[in-house]
Amino acid sequence: MKDESYKNIFASIQKLTGVILDESKIYLIDHRLKDVMKEYNLQSFDLVAAKLEKNNDKDFRNQVIESITTHETRFFREV
Repeated sequence: MKDESYKNIFASIQKLTGVILDESKIYLIDHRLKDVMKEYNLQSFDLVAAKLEKNNDKDFRNQVIESITTHETRFFREV
């Protein structure tokens, strides 16, 4: 992986959501988690991953899930 600092956050997100991310999705992590990181005063993705691994903050976990997952509303509309 080009930037090893993303390895822990990718693993934590996969464990939490089942979403598999790789280095082609670094932009997604950067963009979607910046507000959550700011709200919780977390300066790195390693800190985000550590907080997820502790699993003691349900609101934080839910915000990460909401930020990372794509909410497709057209599912089955084009059938």
